[in-house]
Amino acid sequence: MAISFPRSMRSLQRDSFRLSLVALVVTILLLLAWSAWLFLAKVPLYETSRQFEVQRDGSLAVTFSPQALARIRPGQSAVLRLAETAEQGAQAYSALVMNTPTTGSRTNQVELYVFSPDLLPPGLAGEVRVEVEYVSPARLVMRSAERYVNR
Repeated sequence: MAISFPRSMRSLQRDSFRLSLVALVVTILLLLAWSAWLFLAKVPLYETSRQFEVQRDGSLAVTFSPQALARIRPGQSAVLRLAETAEQGAQAYSALVMNTPTTGSRTNQVELYVFSPDLLPPGLAGEVRVEVEYVSPARLVMRSAERYVNR
């Protein structure tokens, strides 16, 4: 049996749409917060190398690829993460890029100063990560999309 027209009109007049309005406002606020994060957040990008040796003065000579060297500059921060051994757990030290090879140089080594209370022993294994830039998540998405488009 169908509802009569006057009853359906009264039902629509009594409905305030308050719940729908609250849901719409909450959705808009969440989209604004997500958009702000997408365009304003800063994500660090790193160049990584596992080839390094400890110098006599305690600094590190780290070998990077030529593409990575183009992005590394003196003054950038770095992290030395030592591999876990039987005697010690994994360790991490802050470091700073001191020198980079000059243009035309045959070496691909970067000199890092490690902030360590003790002199590091030679023959360590691990990984060096140099912070090369900060980008927004939106920029990362655009770079990834470019790679697929330019294939």
